[in-house]
Amino acid sequence: MSYKVLLVDNSPTILEVMTFAFENNGFEITLAESQDKVYDYVKNYKFDLIIIDKTLCDGKIVSEIRKSVKNQNVFVFILSETSDFQTKFDAKSRGVSGWILKPFIPEKLVKTIRSYLAS
Repeated sequence: MSYKVLLVDNSPTILEVMTFAFENNGFEITLAESQDKVYDYVKNYKFDLIIIDKTLCDGKIVSEIRKSVKNQNVFVFILSETSDFQTKFDAKSRGVSGWILKPFIPEKLVKTIRSYLAS
């Protein structure tokens, strides 16, 4: 099964690394570099997973994703350099499914995401 993933980050390097890792493992990738693109994509396309950089993720964006008929049940992961308990707790209460800490090992990230999606 090919999973559809929306990657959201303002760093071309991060997007390139994640795209390479996921595409080489059979994932279909869509890229967004801004919140505006995210809103457009979630209204028009269905995804299995959305990974959003914390700097582009305010509380509103996850709520809007959850309101989208096509993406109500999508897994939403935050990509961040920090992982303090309160921030993660607040994100989880807004509907975030998981947390990815930078820097990451691409192969390990793909393996973890694949097992999460398969469960």
